[in-house]
Amino acid sequence: MKRTTGVREARYAGLAGAVLACVLLAGCAGADTTGGGDGASGDEQTGVATPSDTATPSDTATPSGTGDEEDDMDDEARNARPTIEATEIDPLEAGATGRGLPESVKGSTSSPAGAAWSPEAGLIYVVTNDSSSCPVIAEPTASRSDGDVVVGLLPRKPGMCTADWVPTTSVVQVPDGVEDGAEVVVRIGDKGTLNLPAREADGEPGPIAWVAS
Repeated sequence: MKRTTGVREARYAGLAGAVLACVLLAGCAGADTTGGGDGASGDEQTGVATPSDTATPSDTATPSGTGDEEDDMDDEARNARPTIEATEIDPLEAGATGRGLPESVKGSTSSPAGAAWSPEAGLIYVVTNDSSSCPVIAEPTASRSDGDVVVGLLPRKPGMCTADWVPTTSVVQVPDGVEDGAEVVVRIGDKGTLNLPAREADGEPGPIAWVAS
């Protein structure tokens, strides 16, 4: 009985030794792998990005400064009180505005609005008589309806307005199809309609016509 027990103990000791040898071999093999024994993965050591390192849609740049910014400009930004005199407008281009009357253009003390061909081809002066602190400004480009040139007017700038009656000049581009310097019917917002006289000479302003008061 004692002999049998000794044989079993010898077998168990041999088995334990074999298991310990396997554990030691496995530990050595792990120490030889890339990255060492600090627990870092192979991806981290070689610099290969893992899925968590890749950019998400929210990290990507979005386009900015689209062409819609110009279209989003509100009317208040365009109907501000002019900072220069009409005689100082330079260059002469659509959308320019000035206080008073252009050179060689006669005013009116009774009509709310008038128009004249400017010295520059394709452009007309639109003159509105109203408050100097809240002037009425014409839209930069006119349209065409039934052969008439139609000039839109921007909404009056909000706020307190003086009760004076002074001219403000806007430079407006006529629509395609309108002969430069020719006689044409012009409608100015809700102010009324006038017959714009032809320009008498190139490079000079034409005679001004006023809406009937």
